[in-house]
Amino acid sequence: MPHPKLPAELHERIEAEVAGLGFECVEITFGVESGRRILRITLDAEGGIGLDACARVSRSLAPVLDAYGELPAYYLEVSSPGINRPLTKPEHFRRFRGEVVKVRLLDDLDGGRSLTGVIGDLDAGGVLTVETPAGTRQVPLAQISRARLHRDVDRLLHPRKR
Repeated sequence: MPHPKLPAELHERIEAEVAGLGFECVEITFGVESGRRILRITLDAEGGIGLDACARVSRSLAPVLDAYGELPAYYLEVSSPGINRPLTKPEHFRRFRGEVVKVRLLDDLDGGRSLTGVIGDLDAGGVLTVETPAGTRQVPLAQISRARLHRDVDRLLHPRKR
């Protein structure tokens, strides 16, 4: 889904360039952080993303972005999705079925705009099942403003000895 502050045409060009290099474009954001405009491209690939891959994509995107010419001054940041990666496409929810997700919604659902639970099925109509401590929730993907995996980093880094 194109970022609302980024022209759809440029979003498509970025995704095509990234795909042409053999990477998945997980997310594109464009906004202001600490007073600076940042164009952030989040990549993924089988086996993960390293610094060399980020540098390669950054170099490859520079002429594409320069040729576009309609963006105000910005900093380009190319990175991996990290442990608590964003879920931005239907295939992400399918791939990470059974994992914990934290979801922010556009509108209230059962009295709140956020929920945390285990990713279940995604039906053909784009409705995601999330198992929360309060019960099963049916969430249309169109109502999700942001979703990220919600992994326990401490448990991943320091597993208990058995």
